[in-house]
Amino acid sequence: MALTTGRATGPERLAPEWWLPDDNWRSGLRDYWKVDTTQGRRLWLFYTPQNPGWFVQGEFA
Repeated sequence: MALTTGRATGPERLAPEWWLPDDNWRSGLRDYWKVDTTQGRRLWLFYTPQNPGWFVQGEFA
């Protein structure tokens, strides 16, 4: 099912905690967006610029 963006708020950039010793966590930035679709779904998405791709973090009730 294709969704159409009605409204988007963002990005809110989160950077990894550089002081933590976990190299996997320090692998890059995430840009978070709140997206309302014209179908009524409210999604929380993030984009990773270092390995380009969009991911769904969650859906608002």
